[in-house]
Amino acid sequence: THETKFPAGIPVKFFLAQETLDVVPDWKKLHDGQVSEPTESTTTVLPGGHLLYRTQSQVITDGLRLLVTL
Repeated sequence: THETKFPAGIPVKFFLAQETLDVVPDWKKLHDGQVSEPTESTTTVLPGGHLLYRTQSQVITDGLRLLVTL
């Protein structure tokens, strides 16, 4: 639900598409509201649309590698 949050102590990394933010301006705010401890999460806005995993795969891979080495 919209009230569900990631538990504290779990780092979260969001990758959001700029094209989605252009259509849904609160998209980043909605994601940021899902974390219990904002200092343990990051949000990266990338150029592109819904298929970021295909168009921005290297950026996402690098970001996830950093996350799992925390």
